[in-house]
Amino acid sequence: MAGSSETAEGDLECDISGGNVETFMETLQLAGQLPADDVLQTLKLLEVKILNNKLGITVYQKVTDVIVNYLRTMKPEGELEDMCTAVLLALGSHFPGMIVIKLWDKLPVQNVPPRSLLVAVGKLSLCQGTVAYIGVTWEYILRVLRMAQEENDMLALCHVLYGLVISAQKHLELGADDDEIMGITKEAASIKAYHTFRVFFNRWSLKNKDKVTEQVLVIIGHLFSLMPPSKLKNEVKRLTRWLMTLKSTKVTPFYISQCICQLVGALARSDCRGINVESQLENITGILFNQLSEEVNNSDPNSVKNHSLTLKAFHILTKLYSDQVVFLIRKTMESKDPAKAVSALQVFMSVFEEVPQTEKLQREVMHSTIIVIQDNLKPVSLPKLITLVCEPGNTLAFVPLSKTATEMALKARALGQFPYLSSFHLMPTQFISPQKLLTHLVMFSRKPYREKEFGTSSLRLLHALHPITSLHPVINSNVGQLWMKAIPQMLQILDDHTEKNLSQKKWDSTLLQFLNQSLVAIDDDNWLEHLVKVVLERIRYFSDDEAEKGFLYKFFGFTLRTSRSIKLVKIMISSILQTAHEKLQERKDLFKETLQSLQRLMEALIVEMPTRIQNCLEFLDTWLNSQKDNERERAMWCAARILGFTAKMKNFEREIEFPRLGRLVRLLALRCRDPVENICFLSSQAVYNLYCILLQQKKMERKHQGLWTEEEGKPGVYSANVFYNNTSEIAKAFAEYFTQIQLTTLVLTAMEGLTDSRAKVSLAAAQLMGAVMEERGREMIKIEEIVEGIMERLNMQLEPSTKEETLRAMCSLAGNNTHIVVPMLLNRPLPWDRTNLALWKLFGTRRETTINVLQLLIDILEKLRSREETTEMASQPVAVACALCEMLSGSLCQEAIQELYPRLLLAVLCHLYWVIEQNAPQKMVVFSKDGWQGNKGKPFDPTSCALEVVKLVLLAAAYEGVVVYADQHRCWDLLSCPKFYYMGIMELTSGLVKNCKPAVLHQILNLVRNLLSSVKDRQKILARAFYAQLLWHRSVAETVAQDFLSRVIKWLKDPNLIMKEVGLRGISNLALHPGQSESLKSLVPFLLSCLQNEVRVTVQAVKSLRNIICHRQGEDTKVVFGSISRHLRPLISDERDQVRISTMSALGHMLCQVNKFKPGPVLRREIYSFLVPLLLNFQDNNPEVVKACGGALTEWTKVIGWSSLTKTFQHTTLSDHIQVLKETCNYLASTCEKQLLGEFLSQSFDFLKRSQSFQRAAAVYFIGLIVKKINMSHIHEDDVWQLQSALRSVKNDPVESIQTLVHTTLKNIDHLVNARPVRTSRLSQLSTNFFKVSPIKTPKRKKRLFKIVKRERGDDNQKKKVWNWLRGIHSLNDQHKGSVNNTPLEIGSFHKKSTQSQSQKSESSSEETEPVQKPVSPRVTINI
Repeated sequence: MAGSSETAEGDLECDISGGNVETFMETLQLAGQLPADDVLQTLKLLEVKILNNKLGITVYQKVTDVIVNYLRTMKPEGELEDMCTAVLLALGSHFPGMIVIKLWDKLPVQNVPPRSLLVAVGKLSLCQGTVAYIGVTWEYILRVLRMAQEENDMLALCHVLYGLVISAQKHLELGADDDEIMGITKEAASIKAYHTFRVFFNRWSLKNKDKVTEQVLVIIGHLFSLMPPSKLKNEVKRLTRWLMTLKSTKVTPFYISQCICQLVGALARSDCRGINVESQLENITGILFNQLSEEVNNSDPNSVKNHSLTLKAFHILTKLYSDQVVFLIRKTMESKDPAKAVSALQVFMSVFEEVPQTEKLQREVMHSTIIVIQDNLKPVSLPKLITLVCEPGNTLAFVPLSKTATEMALKARALGQFPYLSSFHLMPTQFISPQKLLTHLVMFSRKPYREKEFGTSSLRLLHALHPITSLHPVINSNVGQLWMKAIPQMLQILDDHTEKNLSQKKWDSTLLQFLNQSLVAIDDDNWLEHLVKVVLERIRYFSDDEAEKGFLYKFFGFTLRTSRSIKLVKIMISSILQTAHEKLQERKDLFKETLQSLQRLMEALIVEMPTRIQNCLEFLDTWLNSQKDNERERAMWCAARILGFTAKMKNFEREIEFPRLGRLVRLLALRCRDPVENICFLSSQAVYNLYCILLQQKKMERKHQGLWTEEEGKPGVYSANVFYNNTSEIAKAFAEYFTQIQLTTLVLTAMEGLTDSRAKVSLAAAQLMGAVMEERGREMIKIEEIVEGIMERLNMQLEPSTKEETLRAMCSLAGNNTHIVVPMLLNRPLPWDRTNLALWKLFGTRRETTINVLQLLIDILEKLRSREETTEMASQPVAVACALCEMLSGSLCQEAIQELYPRLLLAVLCHLYWVIEQNAPQKMVVFSKDGWQGNKGKPFDPTSCALEVVKLVLLAAAYEGVVVYADQHRCWDLLSCPKFYYMGIMELTSGLVKNCKPAVLHQILNLVRNLLSSVKDRQKILARAFYAQLLWHRSVAETVAQDFLSRVIKWLKDPNLIMKEVGLRGISNLALHPGQSESLKSLVPFLLSCLQNEVRVTVQAVKSLRNIICHRQGEDTKVVFGSISRHLRPLISDERDQVRISTMSALGHMLCQVNKFKPGPVLRREIYSFLVPLLLNFQDNNPEVVKACGGALTEWTKVIGWSSLTKTFQHTTLSDHIQVLKETCNYLASTCEKQLLGEFLSQSFDFLKRSQSFQRAAAVYFIGLIVKKINMSHIHEDDVWQLQSALRSVKNDPVESIQTLVHTTLKNIDHLVNARPVRTSRLSQLSTNFFKVSPIKTPKRKKRLFKIVKRERGDDNQKKKVWNWLRGIHSLNDQHKGSVNNTPLEIGSFHKKSTQSQSQKSESSSEETEPVQKPVSPRVTINI
């Protein structure tokens, strides 16, 4: 017990859990007297406080009341109003129902609630916790809704209604059956929805309130699904008319179209097809056509949604009223308004692609379209019409549309205009391109007799449109001459044949010949390039007929034959590699011949120019990365053949260069993990061939240098089988061959493969990258670019296995390039997402990386020692703490942590001190730890994060016992508060001393020793607190050549109380060890001077004296104790609880030690003086005081030898301390001499004047108990007078209970003094009083409680004699007045005024007299 490290826990007054909320509420209550900025700042802080703390519903209720009252009285606007809403939402996040009920709480119905409250309730209504309030809230809002007039109030009420409607709609759709949980039934919701609808139209004036109108449209759109279908059907007419009036307003069209779409959707779901709805179809479609005519702005989401919702409404209406809607569309298409006609065409193109219709109906609509175009050509231009002709969905209308287009083109030619607009091909996004037009018309001509006129219509339109590229004069001439001749010939062929006798093969040959001649006539590679893309697109996506595909492949071949551009030929070869595996004879021969030619060409290039081999391979890059299996397989086949051919070359004297080896290895290696097994096999062959080439080059070079050994050339180390599906081995094999640039290029290009949609490929990219970084990570360049690239991709949706491998690669990179990577990661904004956290956690799983990263992080934290103080908190140290928090949360870095443990711990503790000095706001969340099993994560501010790191450092270093000790001693609370930080350090050091090996303690000692004299108070306090408490361990305190005592003595002289206290802690710890007794004995006078100091200094001084006594050996222990006992006694009754507790506890330990050496009479007298202070303080209501007091009294009884009281004091609680006092007083009265009792009573008199009421009450109670147990009739009158005088001094005590107790005790004394067992005569009484006045002694001497010291008194003695005489006369007078003979005589009742006068004299002179002849003056002294 003597060696325990105790901390004054009662001094911790630092509240971190919401104590400032009361201050915030007081500020808001005075809001009218404060600037708006102050109120705004208060609200912001209050929001953060509420969001980050759980304060209990009572506190939340108070805050809610204050906020709502502020809103109602101050009516804030703007940012203040928004901030009030934010605070209410924060409160509602804990107890949403508490906010909702404030709508109708203490507010008359005729008043609209504050807007902030309405907005908050609206948003909270979308939360799960407010479902039970839907019904009652909606009922209240309906009443208030009728009274809203101002636009802002209307908007706020719309917030509430929106939340209510959405919540009711959601839960009713989920099928919630429990009405109590829902708070509203389906029927009630239906009725309220209808009433709300009616209020909007009957009570609200929406004129010139466009924003309110928009919100009303949103709400009623959701009300449609809740309203009774019969009611909804009856309201369609009125609703439609109202919607028609909105055209002239500034209401955003999106809200109108959304409302209509929701209306028709609700009608469709309830199958409402009545006459009311049908009668409004024309009006509804009219509104929709107007909506569709609005210009679409792609940058405006509402504009885009307006268009899509309008078309969706047409879809629904067409399902409900098919014939009527089609009629209305046809009617609109015939409108003279071009905008409406175009809108009708858009509806036609959209609706009839998705809604199944009969062929008859489609023909009717198409007929209407054609009539519109033929009757009035102005609404539709020729390019738009031709585009419409070539739409795949308009095949049925192709013949009439193409005839119309042909007629328009011929009319234009007759008027001398260009038959084909010169700007046509420059706008491919709006109209069909010439290449697509040519391909489309020729492909339609393949089936010439379809619909009887497909072929002739296509060819005639083509004939009317030539020349097909009018901007080019040569093309214009050549193509025009060709088509003027060839097309009429083909038309004649069709006229001469029928569908039955026309040979399709010959007709295809005719068309292909026409196309070939046209391409030769065009003779423009740019034009042909676009044509190739069109043909390929048609092959891939638009052609399901194999005969048609065969025709297209032949067309494609003619294009290849015609072109002279290398770029275009490359595109052609690309298309061959990209084709699928269909068994088409037309493509097969071409494909085989092309691949063989390509292989022979590349082999010839390698032989002729071996330095260009990589260029040949990179040509395949596009197809090696293709998403199509057949393309990748063919490309890899080519690569394997090329590298195999190169590897077999015998002459390597001519250098074969691979300047971009990294890119090439990445290209081939990724295919070793391809989903297609054959590609993996081909890739492993290609990689092995490349490895053999590099090995041969290495062999040639080392032979020239004379360094080649046969061991290096032994086969079998690597093979194609080793590389098969093994990207990591590929990286290891090629690592030595890369230059720095190639190495970096490989990583950068491999990085691109991380996002590949194929899981195996993305995983291979990550493995390749990681293996290279592991082998040669230190030699890479462009580290910053690599880090940014990896982090960017980690934030994407990578495959789990790929992400894991990428994180490992990043870990290797950080381990090899710590000083570049780690600062980049630390600079990322806080709080970090899961990806960043996962990366830091991985850094703690590999020993080498962990050590490198930790050393850098420690360096950053240690720079705090030299950092200049700033007003803003630096972000990097905080980020370091976050990084450590994640790194150390794993269990794999224990060995690395133990290696750096002492230095890391000190750095983190220093950072913690820096953070708490910055007073970082709690809203500054910098770290969030994931919750267990999907629970919400715990947020950390800078302080809590740094504190968490301290714990994790200890746990990671396998010192769980230190953490347990710290938990038990409130170490974390102390460390979190700047005022008590040093105490937290000492408690933490105590845990270290108890759990760490001496070697670790000495390491810490050596580290902190360098900071003992730091110019920064932060480092100095940290170091000295550590240093002082490390002395608790014997091996530290007995370190050779260390003058600990002189150091801590210097700290005692420091004016800083913290330094003084720390120095005293060091003294206290040094006293625990032998060998320090004599040197510490000389410090006792100085320690005694520290007892009248600040609380913590006094407490620590007491503990130092305790340890000096308790660990001192020899008889002089009693001497030392005797010298300090009189200084300790006042501290037992000190007003400061911590001082009293420490003093009592220390006294118990000291008495235990002193008892070992059998104290003598003088020392026992000193020990007796502790009884009354201990007994009276034993009545305190503080359980810690009672406990300490009981321990001290227990040891006191052992020293004095009162064993019968030992058990009484050993097991005491607050509930029985009165009984203990009674038992003690009984024992004192029965065993002690009267003068010892008198001394105890004299000591108790001092407590009657104490400021603490419990001490005054205990003193009165103690006097009363003693008086009851002694025979007061045998006590000297002066002693009785002294008792009464002392008690009367507190007769007017401010505490009423003490007044009562004093009155009772005085009454008891009077009764006990005057009580006589035998009646005496009046003569004897008169004789007694006479002897009191006269100098003659009474025949019988009474006992004295208080010992008297005699001295001359003069006139005062004479006055006392007169007073005694008068008192005797007064007694006779009282007896004379008595009427009952059997009543015993009462003596000692003093006159009030005289008693008070006597008491005042006693207090002023502190003197008493003894009834002797010579005048003397009494003085109370100790007589033991």
